[in-house]
Amino acid sequence: MRRALKRPHQNSEEFNADPFEEGENGDWDFEDNEQQQSTSSGDSDTSNPVDNEFSRNSPELLGTTSKRLLTFRLRVLAQIYELLVENRHATKRDLFYESKKIYEQQSNFDRALTAVCNFLMASRSELHVISCSKGFAIGSLRLLNALDDNEINFRFGMIALNESLVNFDFAESDATAILILEKDSVFQHLLDEKFMEMFPKTILVTGRGYPDICTRQFLNWLASQLPNIPMFILTDADPYGIEIFLTYKYGSDRSWIESGGITLPQLKWIGFLPSEANNLSVPENQLLKLTNSDKRRIEKLSKRVLLLEENAVFDELAIMLSNNCKLEIEALYTLGDKFLSTVYLKYKLEQH
Repeated sequence: MRRALKRPHQNSEEFNADPFEEGENGDWDFEDNEQQQSTSSGDSDTSNPVDNEFSRNSPELLGTTSKRLLTFRLRVLAQIYELLVENRHATKRDLFYESKKIYEQQSNFDRALTAVCNFLMASRSELHVISCSKGFAIGSLRLLNALDDNEINFRFGMIALNESLVNFDFAESDATAILILEKDSVFQHLLDEKFMEMFPKTILVTGRGYPDICTRQFLNWLASQLPNIPMFILTDADPYGIEIFLTYKYGSDRSWIESGGITLPQLKWIGFLPSEANNLSVPENQLLKLTNSDKRRIEKLSKRVLLLEENAVFDELAIMLSNNCKLEIEALYTLGDKFLSTVYLKYKLEQH
């Protein structure tokens, strides 16, 4: 039986989370989790039993689980204190390996850092914790300094995005569009199709899955430098693709403070839209059945997009749920040689 989305009552209490609260059933969302789950089709539960049902006011504060959480967070606080006192910076990876015997695994450190940022009401950069970005960009873009000849030109090849890029004085570009791609594989596919030769006045960016803070920070800075260039995003037509779009545009709903409130309010989602599957005659073997996990995520996302007044996105979620299927961008490859570049994206970019 097909299910249809119902517009829920808008309850702001859902977003008044305790700063040490991990969220429903311990389900954390944070920037540097390299979620390639948009291509996954399992029903696995992503919650971590170590983090379940814990907050500052929990009666289980002295229980075994809470003692572990408290240990992680106190250690993070100590490490951050050292960074600030010594006026130095460190990556998340550095801090994890510095106390690997305590944290045991990277995810424990990541969760503790998010909780500490929320508790201190400070972004990660304000606490001198820097990121190693996984994002790349290429296209009609130069970064320049006013007082020296230092320059980075993105026309000559892919540039790895890092936090130092936002320290340039200004950006220069004749681009007519900035296109963000959810997947690195699609980014590489477009380069193989000579997309940059067909559309030389374009800047291509990929966060290679769920976007990290560094990639989002660069795009936020770029938007402030080049406010007249429209910014678009292409994702899979699935719950994770839509969540990635919302993260770029509005920030993560679980780690807003940690990321410094980085947003891209002008960002437009141009595809791949669930409503386009029939019109484009996508082969039936490309339609992937929604998992139970997908359906739960759709319900969660529907509440968020209504609060954000993203009604068109809500309608696409409803179509996805009604059809009980999702699609990946790669499904467009089956419609013809260079179809993604010469037909789909050409139409989308010209339309906007």
